[in-house]
Amino acid sequence: MKKLVDDAWIHHEFQTVAVRSSSPEEDLGGASFAGGYETILGVRLDGLYTAILKAFLSCLDARVVMYKAANGFSTLAPSIAVVVQDQVDSDVSGVAFSVNPLTNCNAEVFVNSNFGLGETVVSGIVSPDEFVVDKKTGKILSKTVGKKELIVKLRTEGGVLECELDKAVSDRLSLDENLIAEISKQVQIIEALYQNAIDIEFGISNSRLYILQARPVTTSLPFPVQIENKKVPHIFWDVTLGVQGLTSPMSVLSTSFFSLLPHLVLEKLSHTVLDHNTPAIPVVIIPEIGRVYIDVSILESAYVKKIHEMIPLMDPIAGEILGSLDLTVEFNKSFTDWWFLLRLLEYAPYFKFARSVVDIVWDPTLSGRKLDIEIDTKMKLLKECTRKPRSSVLEWSLQLFYKFIDLLFTTFMPRMFLWRKSSGDLKKLLEKLELLSDEDGKLNFSKLERSLPGNVTVKMGLELTRIANELKKQGDFIHNLSPSELGDALSGKSKSDLSDSIKLIWKNFLEIYGHRGDTELDFATPRYREEAKTLLIQICQQISSTDESKDPILTYEKCQSDRKQAYEYFISKINAKGSHSDLKSFKNLYEIVISIGGFRETPKFFVIKIFDQIRQEMLQIGEKLTIGGRIDNPQEIFDLNIVDVDKVMLEFENNENETNVGLLREKRLRIWSRWNSYARSGKELPRIIDSTGRIYRPVPKFSNDANSLVGYPVSPGVVEGKIKMLSKPDEKPVLPGEILVARCTNPGWTPLFINSAAVILEVGGVLQHGALVAREYGIPAVAGIVGLMEDQRLKDGVRVRVDGNIGIVTIIDDGISA
Repeated sequence: MKKLVDDAWIHHEFQTVAVRSSSPEEDLGGASFAGGYETILGVRLDGLYTAILKAFLSCLDARVVMYKAANGFSTLAPSIAVVVQDQVDSDVSGVAFSVNPLTNCNAEVFVNSNFGLGETVVSGIVSPDEFVVDKKTGKILSKTVGKKELIVKLRTEGGVLECELDKAVSDRLSLDENLIAEISKQVQIIEALYQNAIDIEFGISNSRLYILQARPVTTSLPFPVQIENKKVPHIFWDVTLGVQGLTSPMSVLSTSFFSLLPHLVLEKLSHTVLDHNTPAIPVVIIPEIGRVYIDVSILESAYVKKIHEMIPLMDPIAGEILGSLDLTVEFNKSFTDWWFLLRLLEYAPYFKFARSVVDIVWDPTLSGRKLDIEIDTKMKLLKECTRKPRSSVLEWSLQLFYKFIDLLFTTFMPRMFLWRKSSGDLKKLLEKLELLSDEDGKLNFSKLERSLPGNVTVKMGLELTRIANELKKQGDFIHNLSPSELGDALSGKSKSDLSDSIKLIWKNFLEIYGHRGDTELDFATPRYREEAKTLLIQICQQISSTDESKDPILTYEKCQSDRKQAYEYFISKINAKGSHSDLKSFKNLYEIVISIGGFRETPKFFVIKIFDQIRQEMLQIGEKLTIGGRIDNPQEIFDLNIVDVDKVMLEFENNENETNVGLLREKRLRIWSRWNSYARSGKELPRIIDSTGRIYRPVPKFSNDANSLVGYPVSPGVVEGKIKMLSKPDEKPVLPGEILVARCTNPGWTPLFINSAAVILEVGGVLQHGALVAREYGIPAVAGIVGLMEDQRLKDGVRVRVDGNIGIVTIIDDGISA
């Protein structure tokens, strides 16, 4: 090697070189290893071999090994190359990004620079100059003079020298506009070459630009959304987070199926084959990142004015951000749009919708019984709908979903429309009668919709309590069983003294609710029938509880009693005013609300049944492909989109092997993995983002009291207790009387509400799952606390006061000193 190095030194006429490390694992799309491997600057020939050895040995550095372990790389197979470059004696050096690392905006180039060599910028030992450039126009959007406290220069005898920079020099910008423009241009050329966001290290010597290194940006979140009008960015709101409470990306398979639904549903309703000229649909479903976004700009500009005023009901933090943005974009309905709307008016089942509304108003109680019958009938039809061999998985899945669409438009939507309208009219009536002007009126009104009958999600929680109560009767041995042991005993996998009757109760429970689970909208998620850990943990905690006042059934019954008392309160108040017509209106509206309001969770209960059926079919396909050697395990089927599954399965059934499923899966997960890693690190995925990828982050609310956290009141009441912080529902048990703290919740978290005395959430509004269930159980809840899960003061056992009336959480003590 010495001869090769000596010959190269003479051939290239080197005087001084930079020795840089380059590993096959370094600067990949998902991990940068930045700062891990060694770079040695200002190397002369007499120190070259030592520098090469130092760079080589850096692949064994503890920092590198720890980074590999944390990011899923093997720590047992180190590999590295060492690159020797001619040393540029830079007058100015720095780094440039093809995406703004501060905002995630891919329409901007971001540049940091300092005088001298780039070590001061790369290692972060100075505050460099900062420039932001608009890619499209080349305009410099901002210039910031950094302090540039130090400078690194080459020493004549080799090596580098660190020294302070004269203040007169440090007060000047290190780059002029021409150099900034050239750096921006070169970054974009390299980005286009690699088809990936890029950051570069550069040096400038005698006004000549040198690109020293280029690597993928691994910290940005690619947002693969294309819009036709690029003059003004469109603003998107993440409903997967804000409404459904899903903090991680859904699987590629699930979102690819969902992405087909908006057009297909409209086709079915309008009897029209849609193409790219059809109306813009403001729902943007992105399989590459596993998220569902709403194009708020299209909604605001073309369909629903002041949509940003409605969003706070579900996601108040998003509502605040949207309220500060200009949501207007150019959007004109074309002839195609109007023609399509006429077709929709002609064929949509409005008559059935209207008839259902009339039936409900005429006899709300009878309407509820009819709904139960319709659902039972549809459930039986679903069980009979099986996929035939060699038939399309996509077509079969759509046929299942069409059964839900029919029920949605003719049965569910009329009830939800009338419930929402009646609930609103009820409030308007009481406001007109000035019965909500005092605290008593407001408190009683908050109880009017508590514990409504027919809520399947709440019924599931109550059934768990009944199972726990039955298990207590089985004998003292039940208290010694762990959740897994209890699960085995209930399912008959292990011998136990459990009675056949309790086993049958458990079996019936799973037949009714076993299709549900955490993040149940995702086909890739196990169902309670497959993995009941969350349920079993809560059952065990209820078995061990001796405080009967914490019994959820008693709490639910008390809420029902409170609702009836609130009803009587308003009856007496309206009677006192002597308005018989208002009294009749109040009674009619209340009857509609209590008769159908509880069914608001039923549509989701039904559609999750369909998703479970699709999941089971996908797992069977995955099993066949695994046995056939096409994938490594059945779960990998969810990494493909649904069109891929059709293609791969058809090839398999025809004994063909044209598609490399491994490479296809890697392609589908390329961007998805970035978003998933971001979420797994504990960061919140963007709830508001624009079409340039710019992320709009919320500003935390502050109180004059340093121990208070400010959010939004979503369920009334005041409770003090110890908190239990959870990132997932089966992480650990919530003991009776503890206060549940989480980023957000979805129906898979419902069992945890049984023991919770209150709920504190980072995400959510009055219509989000956590708020709805908290009100059903009559427990206080505060949502929309920015940075809740990262607050260092909060940990298990800390005592807080939750005021669901005003949206304040107050830290009382650390839970130890008490």
